[in-house]
Amino acid sequence: MNIGLFFDSILELFRRSFRSIAGFAANHAFISILILVSILSLVFLLASAVQPYSNAPETSAFSDEYRGYSYFYSLASKSHPMRVMYDFSSFNSLDKKSTLVIIGAQKPYSNSEANQIKSFVRNGGSLILFENAQEGSLAKSFGINFINATVIDKIRFIKREDFPVASFNLSWQSGFVATKFPSAINRTSILADAILETSADSWIDSNGNMAIDDNDTGGIFALGLKMKIGNGTLMLIGDPNAVSNDLIWMEDNSAFAEYLLEDANKGNAMIIFDESHKQGALESMTDASLKSLKSLSMPQTLMPIVISLIIIAGALWFFARREKKPAGKNRRYQSLVQDISSQILVRNEPYAWMVIIIYQRLRSILMRHVDPFEREGITNAKLAAWVAKDVPSLDSAFLEKLLNRCEEIENGKHVLNSFDESQVLCNNLMVCIKELGAEKWKPKTR
Repeated sequence: MNIGLFFDSILELFRRSFRSIAGFAANHAFISILILVSILSLVFLLASAVQPYSNAPETSAFSDEYRGYSYFYSLASKSHPMRVMYDFSSFNSLDKKSTLVIIGAQKPYSNSEANQIKSFVRNGGSLILFENAQEGSLAKSFGINFINATVIDKIRFIKREDFPVASFNLSWQSGFVATKFPSAINRTSILADAILETSADSWIDSNGNMAIDDNDTGGIFALGLKMKIGNGTLMLIGDPNAVSNDLIWMEDNSAFAEYLLEDANKGNAMIIFDESHKQGALESMTDASLKSLKSLSMPQTLMPIVISLIIIAGALWFFARREKKPAGKNRRYQSLVQDISSQILVRNEPYAWMVIIIYQRLRSILMRHVDPFEREGITNAKLAAWVAKDVPSLDSAFLEKLLNRCEEIENGKHVLNSFDESQVLCNNLMVCIKELGAEKWKPKTR
């Protein structure tokens, strides 16, 4: 093939595409503006939804590890409007009636940040705070201190005595909560209601020897408090592990987590999970973009936009009125150009992306049912058969065909020709996700 003619064909492809767009834009100016605004809005929304982590921290809402709390996040998202905050600079934009959830912050909050949170609560916001004596910097800003010693229970515990089982009483509901290295709260001079307490057989093990010595104190100790602060509410739980993937399915932990959210968020306002103080957290694309814009002055921001709009408008006007030239020697490459053009349209088909996004979510859920050592290179047939063992209500043959078809769409081997076709596939994928009951998945413990 003549390389020059090949590149001429590629150039002709771009010319034809640009002429089509320019002609449409020139004849339908108002519609073109609406399309442009819609595309920019879609890009902004997609940037907001991008997974902010290349590898999520262990104690993250996106981590399925035993120390993560993805299951708690899933529970919350079922019945409440949700949002995740990755950058604390966006804190001031929160609605004063919303609920802020902080679980095991790995980086301390500055005095300025702590003051902003206190002001948020006083003005009517709700704060659900999970932290212990090792991470208790934020609790101290509210005048609350932890007893810096191990809590043990000789009678009621799981696995070992420093994993005591506490009882809760909240929203006219009661039950038991499994804990793991919890910290007791010093209730001296604090006007608060205890919502989570140890049994009468628990002790403060001051020297950590797992034995009751003369200096140890026994009795009932508060592991959770509910306080009215100004117009808002603080709920403090002295054990972040209580809602971790490791413990949330034990005892009544998941029910306790739901009651906390319901009690704090009675107006069904937005619930915000704060991920801004996790180790290794990466900024979302939206936050990074907004930070860049904030660093620019108004002329620096507007000038490139104005110049770009003038250039685009001039180019659209010029190409829309330019007479078409004969294809000449490139006519014999017309079929090649059309083929490349159609392939580009197929790869950018919006119907396909709707299916691919839901397919990737389903596949992620399916892989949880597979032994970690078997996941690499697993075929769709084997994956469907494996999952069918755990979920008999799923037809393995139907699931295999569905996976094969979605895989072909993802690899560009199958084209979706209509919205109805994509909707049928999306519905089938969602039926499988619902049948799997992803929210009921129980991660393995260590």
